[in-house]
Amino acid sequence: PKKDSVQSRATTADLANFGVYSYIKDNAETPTVKQFMIDQLVEKDGSEWTYSPIKYWPSNDYKLNFFGYSPHIDMAGEVDLNIHRGADGSAPTIDYKVPTETAKQIDLLAASHDYISKNERTEDAVPLNFRHLLPEVKFRKGDLSGANITKLTISEIKSTGSNMLMLSDNSKQWTLGDDTATYSPGITVGSDNLIGSPMYLMPQSFTNDEAKINLSLQFPEDIAVKPGETYSISEPMSKFLTTTEAAIWEQGKSYTYKISTPQEVKVEINEDFTP
Repeated sequence: PKKDSVQSRATTADLANFGVYSYIKDNAETPTVKQFMIDQLVEKDGSEWTYSPIKYWPSNDYKLNFFGYSPHIDMAGEVDLNIHRGADGSAPTIDYKVPTETAKQIDLLAASHDYISKNERTEDAVPLNFRHLLPEVKFRKGDLSGANITKLTISEIKSTGSNMLMLSDNSKQWTLGDDTATYSPGITVGSDNLIGSPMYLMPQSFTNDEAKINLSLQFPEDIAVKPGETYSISEPMSKFLTTTEAAIWEQGKSYTYKISTPQEVKVEINEDFTP
C-alpha cells in the first residue's frame, strides 16, 4: 500500500486475522466524530497485514483512533460472539458465550490505539498491542500411581460475559451472566503430561462451593494399589485452591491444575502466556 494508506500492525506474531473499528474526529473545540472503519477484516499475507478496500489518512486537521479484536467474527467459527459499535468514538463492546466444546473455544484478544494524526505517526503502520480477554485453563497429570483418567470435567462454570471493551490495557472487566456450563479438556494425556486441550473460559471467582472438579480414575488390573478399582470424586474447586490468587480466574492469565492424586490438585499461575 502507499505510505499514506491506513495500516495496522498487530504485535502478536501468531495472529492470523483481526477486526478493526476506527473513528475520525476533527480539531474543532467541540469535535465531530464519525465512523471510519466498521469491523474491517485484516488478514496476514506472509509477513504483511492486508485489508480491502484500502483507506487513506486524512489531512492533519483530523485524527483517527483504532480498536481491534481477534479472531474476526467471520473467522471465529460457530461461536456466540457479538460486537457492538461504540458511541462517539468510544471503544466497541464484546458479548461472548463460551462453547462447551473445547475445539470451538477461542482465545479472544483485543487492542486499541488512541487518536493520532498522520504527522504524529512514528511509523507507517499503527501498532495494535493485543491482550488476552479470557483466562487459559489447563490440566496436567501428576503421579497417579498408574491410574488412568476416565473422566475430567469442571461444572457450574460461568459461561457468558458482556460489555467487555476493546482495549489493550485490560482495564475493563467482563460483566458475567447467570448462565453456567460444564467443560472438559478431554482425557487424553499428551506431551508434557498435558491432559486434553487448553480451555479459554470466562474470568470468575470461586467464593462458594457451586463450581466443582469432577474426576474419575481407573486402576489397571495388574497394579498393586487398588487393582481394577474405579475412584471418583466431585469436589468444589475452592477445596483445592490454597491461595486467594488461585481462587480467581483473571483475564490474561494462565492456570494449570496439576492432578497428582484425587485429593491433591495444585494450581500454577502464569501471568504472561502467549496465544
